Amino acid sequence: MPFVRPALAQAIQLAQQQGRVLLMDGAMGTLLMQRGWHPRYNQSHEWNDSHPDVVRAIHRDYEAAGAVCLSTNSFTAHLGPFSDPDQVEEAIRDRIRLAETLLFESTKPATYRLGCLGTLDPDDAPAYSRMMAAALSFEKVDALLLETQTDLDAVGTFMNRCKERIKIPFMASFVPNMLSNNHQAMAAMARWVQSQAGHLLALGVNCGPNPPLSVYTDQLVLYRQLTDLPLFVKPSIVQPLDKESWWQAMEAWFASGASLMGGCCGTTPTAIAWMAQHPRCHDSAKQG
Repeated sequence: MPFVRPALAQAIQLAQQQGRVLLMDGAMGTLLMQRGWHPRYNQSHEWNDSHPDVVRAIHRDYEAAGAVCLSTNSFTAHLGPFSDPDQVEEAIRDRIRLAETLLFESTKPATYRLGCLGTLDPDDAPAYSRMMAAALSFEKVDALLLETQTDLDAVGTFMNRCKERIKIPFMASFVPNMLSNNHQAMAAMARWVQSQAGHLLALGVNCGPNPPLSVYTDQLVLYRQLTDLPLFVKPSIVQPLDKESWWQAMEAWFASGASLMGGCCGTTPTAIAWMAQHPRCHDSAKQG
């Protein structure tokens, strides 16, 4: 019989029922920098055009390491420069289509592909239209990943504008310390999550200025107090961690409600491979 892959929502639900973890990929920018890219000179998405083989290789390395949810290299695709100010939406569409093509060319049919969208700047009014152009340009991904978000109202405004035009589910990830057990912040997050019912597939935490791993755990705990949505975590790592440290963090994140885990700045395929060796990433994982 031909292979039939369940929808991402079903895969997450099954993993939760079985006490398993679905692995996401790690940093893209970190690996691009190891290969010569520098943010001072251009945006990371520009390497999709100038160095497509490098981007493909990074996607393949994460998949080989054990990641089953991989993201497009499009975090900065909505940002300038734009050679023609009258053709901004067309330029963004071309960038997204290229990022999507490279990811699909590099991964197997069983892999889940996420369309990565970068931080929304609440002080940048044109950012909403540029981000909308990016979101509308994805054609084949399983979900849109709004990553490294810092402003709840900005993300809420954007997603509300998307509801009637975009049928692909969203995954939204905020930086650590967004809640910090602050009652007002938690109430605002609870209202926001409720307002996105049916459109928000999962809620996550990622990035941050070198926080300890316990900060991610703390935010997951607060998330779980507010919602039954699937949770995910992608920490930033400045100092390399060993396999034992990753496993200890994974157990804490799982106990706090996370069913998807990966990495952000500083993480590499080596880290994802260590995570993939954890028993909770195997089909044989027991409920717990």
